[in-house]
Amino acid sequence: SGSTLSANNNLSINSDNSISNLNAGLISAGGGLQLSALGDINNIGSTIAGKTVALESIGGSISNVTLTERWSIGGNSRSGNMHLSGTDTGPTASITAQDDMSLSAGKDINVKGANVAAGGSLLMLADGNINVTANQITESYSQSGFRGKDATSKESVTQSGSTLTAGGNLGMQAGNDLTLAASAVNAGGNATLMAGNDLNLNAAQT
Repeated sequence: SGSTLSANNNLSINSDNSISNLNAGLISAGGGLQLSALGDINNIGSTIAGKTVALESIGGSISNVTLTERWSIGGNSRSGNMHLSGTDTGPTASITAQDDMSLSAGKDINVKGANVAAGGSLLMLADGNINVTANQITESYSQSGFRGKDATSKESVTQSGSTLTAGGNLGMQAGNDLTLAASAVNAGGNATLMAGNDLNLNAAQT
């Protein structure tokens, strides 16, 4: 498991490089939580939580990502063969605030198969792209008898989408493209989505 960094009150972390919270790590504050980096801020399969949360990547990207891993097993014999494959999902990445939250990136904001939730307002600003996407979960099974007789196969593909939630207003502004794919956006107040180039709302195929 990852590291834990917590404070009962406020917590501020500043880096001349990047900030990475990995392997089911936890960065939390009972009060305000502020992360500022000249480079990237990465929350991979981990949790960032505070009463208020502010993440600023001045010259890099903010990534909130749940990892997946494909696996397969199979065997062959004179009587036939069988193959199984699937997708394992790691700990869900999440960034949460009891009250307001802001995410600001000089490049991109990437949320994949992960959660971002604020009890108050949620503001996401990126000079580049904002990508809110899903993890594809694939499972397959195939079996055949001697010399390929009585062959059967099944495959299922589902999307484990991201969720953005704001108890108050939700604002997303991308200098370039803003993409929402197979994911949910919920706002208790107003929701405003703006893109300098393309605004893409996609329902991924299953």
